[in-house]
Amino acid sequence: HEVTNPFHIMVITLYDKLFKFGLSWGRPAGWLGVLTAVMSFVYYKLALYPHKIEAIFLSLANSIPFVGANKMLTSPSYDVLFLGRAASTTLRFVAFGHNIAATILLFFILLAVRNYFKMR
Repeated sequence: HEVTNPFHIMVITLYDKLFKFGLSWGRPAGWLGVLTAVMSFVYYKLALYPHKIEAIFLSLANSIPFVGANKMLTSPSYDVLFLGRAASTTLRFVAFGHNIAATILLFFILLAVRNYFKMR
């Protein structure tokens, strides 16, 4: 069955280029690294008291979905960067989006590991 819908072709192409159809753990891991680096910069720019190392720690903490945005807001890194103030709506949306993207990437990493052992 040939796919002719341009949207479906785009989705399949993205799935191939970004995740190698769920067969590569390295591609989503690389994208997770890029996401963490970009979000470190975003948190650094949003901070009331910018500090590079703390922005990296905050980004790493929010890249782990089980810790997530709620835990991030109580971390020592958050207190340093935002002087312990309540999180703005912008920061909450950014942190939530970061957490969702990291969860999807971790899913594809685990999918590739599962597929690797399933094929053996």
